[in-house]
Parts: sequence; C-alpha cells; structure tokens
Amino acid sequence: MAESHSGVMPTETPISNNSLTPQTKWSIAFVVIYAVVFFAFICILVHIWYLAIKTR
Repeated sequence: MAESHSGVMPTETPISNNSLTPQTKWSIAFVVIYAVVFFAFICILVHIWYLAIKTR
C-alpha cells in the first residue's frame, strides 16, 4: 500500500538545492503560504464552532 503512491505524481523530481529555479521557489512558497492559510482557516472554523456550541 505504501509503494502504490508512486503513480500519483509521475512528474515528481527530487529537489536539489544548487539548481532551484525561480519557478520552483515560487511553487514552494505558494504551497507553504497555502498550507498556513488553510491551517488558520481551520483554526478559525473550529474556534467559531466551539463558541457556537459553548453559548448554545
């Protein structure tokens, strides 16, 4: 089961630190920013849900 994930991204290439193109840097930055925004959004939703249940 753990070895069957290779077909998910066939174009995946290992990242080498000495050949980072601007596109790779921007894609990494976009993924990091998206993850942070998504995490903050989940935290806000959980907080609102908790307050709604608490004040019910």
